[in-house]
Amino acid sequence: MKKIIAGMMLVGVMTSAQADFMTEARKMSDKFLGTDISDKIFGKKESTIKLPAIPKVDKKATSTKSYDMKRDESTLKKEDAQKYNIAFLEELYQVVRRKEINDNDLAKWMNVMGQNAGREGVYRALVLDETYRGLENFGSGVNEQTGDFVVNYFAEFLDRTVKKETILTSNIYMLKRVVVENTLEINDALIFNDKEKFYDWYAVFSAEMGKRYGTRFSNKLRKLDSAERHRAWAKSVPTQYVKSEIILKLHILMNSFSGS
Repeated sequence: MKKIIAGMMLVGVMTSAQADFMTEARKMSDKFLGTDISDKIFGKKESTIKLPAIPKVDKKATSTKSYDMKRDESTLKKEDAQKYNIAFLEELYQVVRRKEINDNDLAKWMNVMGQNAGREGVYRALVLDETYRGLENFGSGVNEQTGDFVVNYFAEFLDRTVKKETILTSNIYMLKRVVVENTLEINDALIFNDKEKFYDWYAVFSAEMGKRYGTRFSNKLRKLDSAERHRAWAKSVPTQYVKSEIILKLHILMNSFSGS
């Protein structure tokens, strides 16, 4: 019996030593080869980031309390901010207006953003103007695939229940605006209460969208199914950039389902 126990203890030591070795090997591989190659060698690590509890919304999404303008101003050089804002405006028009932005509109919005207007404010201006209202009045209906996505998205990421039958009778442009508005309300509540939980929400949301719908994105970062990578990116940029990514992703996905 003593020999058996001793043997079991030895196996336990060897197993522990092997685990420590694999952990260190993984760290070295991540450092020198990158996580993508490490995942191929060692297998994908299970994420420790979990979706936080969805808070009750006690303020409107239009509130500016959650904006972190000092961080926005301190992390980017002016020329870098301009470059990223141009790219944002070009993509925003493509996914929201479903057309290319013209030079006049680009100059107008760049001037507005140059006066410290946030990306969320620009988005709201686009979906609340007469042009978008016209799309909501005369645009396309909602198909089954879009309806399924919205029902599941609300339940999983917003902790809200919506009826598919109601969604299918909606206008697709109105639906996209409502989905984003509800999402921004949750985002603002998370930011206001605990910003780290907002990063967790974004990380899980982005990883799941990358895993389930990666082929619908052209951007490499959006295709990733690593919550850790998405969280690291979110913490490295201004808050309004993270929120603008959420806006763009939701529009891109619903556009891909509906074609509108």
